[in-house]
Amino acid sequence: MRVPRHRTGRSAERASRAKDELLDMLGHALGNPLGAIVKAARVLGTPGFPEDLDRRAQDVMARQSGHLAKLVDDRVDAGSGSEEAPATTPARALHILVVEDHDDSREMLRHFLEGAGHRVSEAADGSTAAAEALRLRPDVAVIDVGLPGLDGFEVAKRIRAAQLAPIRLIALSGHGLPQDRSRASEAGFDEHLVKPITPERLLGVLLPTTPESRGELP
Repeated sequence: MRVPRHRTGRSAERASRAKDELLDMLGHALGNPLGAIVKAARVLGTPGFPEDLDRRAQDVMARQSGHLAKLVDDRVDAGSGSEEAPATTPARALHILVVEDHDDSREMLRHFLEGAGHRVSEAADGSTAAAEALRLRPDVAVIDVGLPGLDGFEVAKRIRAAQLAPIRLIALSGHGLPQDRSRASEAGFDEHLVKPITPERLLGVLLPTTPESRGELP
């Protein structure tokens, strides 16, 4: 018996949607350990970092590799990545606020950005992030949207409500579906990056913003 074409089309759409949602879930779960490992590897590969920081990076890689192995054991199938864009180095050093509740990821991101010549401040939760953004007025805030309590979307909304327009807001997310990017844009983010991100990918979006450059997110 032949299956009507419209039913076949609906089944294919449902299967495709289910696949996208599964890959999105896996990307979210694997994003933190992979991100920390990538940043630690870059610290190890950069000349000039002190020896104790090299040892710290090795510890981070070992610990997060264990977390990653457990996640892979628990969740079969492959994860999804984010689109790569050519990296560009900002013409000047920036003051960057890094907002990330995952300690290893935050530490390695700070070391990498400082190694690239930027000044870095940190926050591990949303309430502190909103207060620090208002106090410090950084050039860029890199914000993990999945913060406990006050999440990154609300942090972005509070920053925009305070009319700190020059601050460039970059969302770090474990989810990359169109609705996730739309939500980030609506909250006031200039960029939405899906974990795990490479340092080069982040450097490529650190350019200072102007009022005319807003709205880069789809």
